[in-house]
Amino acid sequence: MLKVLLNNPIFKDCDLKTIETYLGQIPIVHRTFDKNETAYDDKHYEKNMMILMSGSARVELIQDGECSFLKRLNPGDMFGVLSLFTEDNYYPTKIIFEKKSQVISLSEAALIELLHKDPRLLKNYLVFFNGQVQYLLNRIALFSISNGEDRVIGYLSRLKSNTQSNRLELPMSKVELAEYLGIARSTLYRVFDKLIENKMIEMEGNSLHIIGGIK
Repeated sequence: MLKVLLNNPIFKDCDLKTIETYLGQIPIVHRTFDKNETAYDDKHYEKNMMILMSGSARVELIQDGECSFLKRLNPGDMFGVLSLFTEDNYYPTKIIFEKKSQVISLSEAALIELLHKDPRLLKNYLVFFNGQVQYLLNRIALFSISNGEDRVIGYLSRLKSNTQSNRLELPMSKVELAEYLGIARSTLYRVFDKLIENKMIEMEGNSLHIIGGIK
């Protein structure tokens, strides 16, 4: 099962034997979550970072008492990072497990001990943490755009910038994307139809080719 950690942002420069050695030297807790069980919301808060080892989970943003889809977690992905090294008992998102899932949990002390073992791990963690902050800031920036069409174009523009390519694969279903952008599904489909009609994009399923007009 440790093979999934080869895709983990912290361990991306390590081989399997190194990962096994490091984890064997720190206190970690193996946990199981059932389908629809929740972690990191106002009723389930703890100062631990977790890594999904099997199963899948849905990340939802809590905003003004409402929840909206952010992304899906797959084996090797981390969550709970924003709960660490803060005096606030607040986490901006909640995790809902979509199927029975196994995780490993690291306390603040265990994570510090792990990061001290190898400078690569510390650098990878900081890069990942900065990416999480940027992700949330981009999400907030999108919500500052009131027009649905501009939100869609803004999202595609950021996706294009992140991938450095005009050929994109939407990382979520269109239903989830509409929820992520805070617009109706009918609005999303109407915007995509308009962009295709105006020859700004070509689209097949979740595969998208930006032809022009989106910087």
